[in-house]
Amino acid sequence: MLVLATILDNPGEPPAETQYRNPQVLRDLGYTGVVDYATTGLSGLLTPDTPGDAEMRQWVGEQYQQTRRTLADARSAGLDVYLTYDAPTLSRELVGSAMTCTDQPDVLCPAAYELMDMSGQCLEGLIKQFDPVAGVVLRLGDTDAHRLSFLIGNDVYAPHCARCGSMGRAHRLDRYIRFFYDLVVQKLDRQLIVRAWNVRPGGLHDQVDLAARVANMLPIDDRLILSFKFTQTDFWRYQPWNPSSLVFGDRPIIYELECQREFEGKG
Repeated sequence: MLVLATILDNPGEPPAETQYRNPQVLRDLGYTGVVDYATTGLSGLLTPDTPGDAEMRQWVGEQYQQTRRTLADARSAGLDVYLTYDAPTLSRELVGSAMTCTDQPDVLCPAAYELMDMSGQCLEGLIKQFDPVAGVVLRLGDTDAHRLSFLIGNDVYAPHCARCGSMGRAHRLDRYIRFFYDLVVQKLDRQLIVRAWNVRPGGLHDQVDLAARVANMLPIDDRLILSFKFTQTDFWRYQPWNPSSLVFGDRPIIYELECQREFEGKG
């Protein structure tokens, strides 16, 4: 059974002081692995030198160094390590005209194969930078690109242009999940954990009918795991158990539980 620990530090705030940064404490509590959320901000980069701005390259380089230390500490405690990754998200230097929506040059088009291919190249490069890596936690319904000036990113649901407008939500999800499944699981022999979370309503996390359609499309493989917050939308204690998570039959599911509020009331 997977029991994974993740710490999210709020942008602009000092890192939380917690014993859960100590991998030996996690190991003693029964955790099996650590998910490094910091690599979300490294999504869509081929190398640490990809950003064009010198200040941003320095910041990215520091993130790579910190991530290496975090992962090395986790491995030394006998924990597996997992990287987080957003798609579609790319460094601005890598975005070509064929990757964006036909009428919105700052929106990445989920129908563009060139976009998926480059996203895959970037993820493969990220894994090689930090190997050995047990798996990847993939997020399709949200992105941190809006707070990082060197990135362009969006969820897979929102874009609607002449090229992607005819793609339904299930098709978009199946297209991306299968692409990264082929890369992470089939080619690289790692686990792929797909976060169902969508920041706006109407996605895999909160729409049972959509979840049921997607469940019938996906490959059957124990290395492909769906991840749901245990409540129906965000972490609201009085909501029912997430019903979308219950339509996947025998497919492996991991549930997300939050120990402390992060962005609530902070914009």
